[in-house]
Amino acid sequence: MKRKKTVPAEVVPKPVNDAAPVPEKDHPLYDRLFVVGFAVLLFFAMTVQTVPMSLILAAVALVLSFGRGGYARFRGRLGIPVLGFLAFLILCGAASLYTSFGAYAYGEYAKLLASGALGLLLLARGREQNAGGLLFGFSAVCGVIGLLCIDAGCRGPLFRGFASFMEGLGDAAYQSLDQATYTGARFDGIYNDANLTGSLMALAVLVGLYLIRTGRKPWERFAACFLTGLSAVAFFTAMSRGAILCFGATLLAYLLIAGKEERLGLFFTMAAMGISMVVFGVVSTSLLAGGSFWGTLAALPSGVLLWLLNEFPARKAASALAGHGKLLAGVLGGGIAAGIAAVVLALTLTEPFVFTESNFLYRGADVEGGETYTFSGDWDKSSEITVLVYGSTREQELTSVTETYYNGPLEEASFTVPEDVGHVLMQFRGPAGLELRQVSLSDGTEIPMAYTLLPDNIANRLQKNIFEDSSFLLRLQYDIDGWTLL
Repeated sequence: MKRKKTVPAEVVPKPVNDAAPVPEKDHPLYDRLFVVGFAVLLFFAMTVQTVPMSLILAAVALVLSFGRGGYARFRGRLGIPVLGFLAFLILCGAASLYTSFGAYAYGEYAKLLASGALGLLLLARGREQNAGGLLFGFSAVCGVIGLLCIDAGCRGPLFRGFASFMEGLGDAAYQSLDQATYTGARFDGIYNDANLTGSLMALAVLVGLYLIRTGRKPWERFAACFLTGLSAVAFFTAMSRGAILCFGATLLAYLLIAGKEERLGLFFTMAAMGISMVVFGVVSTSLLAGGSFWGTLAALPSGVLLWLLNEFPARKAASALAGHGKLLAGVLGGGIAAGIAAVVLALTLTEPFVFTESNFLYRGADVEGGETYTFSGDWDKSSEITVLVYGSTREQELTSVTETYYNGPLEEASFTVPEDVGHVLMQFRGPAGLELRQVSLSDGTEIPMAYTLLPDNIANRLQKNIFEDSSFLLRLQYDIDGWTLL
């Protein structure tokens, strides 16, 4: 019996998915060099504010983007976010050609060009294995900048050395940077803009929280905590209300999108960050207000406290409370109650205000338009205490114009508020060492003296209604104008 020949089955090759990412080989030395080099370029791009240096950085980044593998990576990562980023750069460049701001817009676009070139370098040369290192590099750059922003508040040695170094690179703008504000409400940082400083430091804190939560080794978490602590204190000293609002909303969103197993631990890490930021932020701002370099040094232990709180109480609390809903609710309720009690105490506990050569009492009060007011209280009537009372209508606030209602001796003060003004600001000044114990308006409104637990920069930021100052009104007017143009 003959055996039938077996025909081998036809082997059909599997389809190749061109879109699937091809794993890249590990190159530890290249990865380290790229992470460190990118961090250095990022630092100079974020600090050197001259057109020539911006163009040099852009040229270096573009040159490094070319070469083997760069184009393939960029093409593979090209998507809607990248196209949106490129469109933003193109639109800004086109706007700088016809804007009436002229050279200012050109200088600003040079900085955007440097940023765009660094983005291209990241897309063309960055590898997935570099993600953690790049985030650490960003955190380190922001930590250094945050420390410089804090030290700029007292023009300390770190800031002065940085300003001299930048001057050697052709940027002398830092030498004339003046952090003094007439209300002492906040510190603007090296960018001379508290909103910009606060927004940048808020982003750095968010990245730091991610690094703390994902750090596998204790030293990794310690490094992340230390850098995050510097950024957190710089964020606190900036006292930008817009940045604080957006930061708080982002923290809530972060908690919502975090996985169920991650959410509780993330919450306690955030709580630890908040405690360390407030404790050392208060100390730092108080010392900076007096021009002391100790205000800068006070920022250094913030990250250490954050690490201690996160490694022990926070991590243990998260594991102990997991799955215990009632106990967790009790702990959270107690924490919220303690926070509310602390806020109430901070806003109610006051003490006599003592004048210094550089400090004065800055307060605001709600008033009735068209009424006349006088002052009464407890102070040395023979002393030369003066008061400046001023305010503005909505139209004046939009143009940053204020009107003085009275400026002279406190004992003789009498002022009439215009019909369309509902809030006035007051500056009390007196000889160094003199106490102002109690002051009230003729309608019974009590003027708070020095807050026992609240730093001056926070207290001063609360004196003007957030919905009546120029920042809010201008943004609202921009929205109205934009809607009208549509």
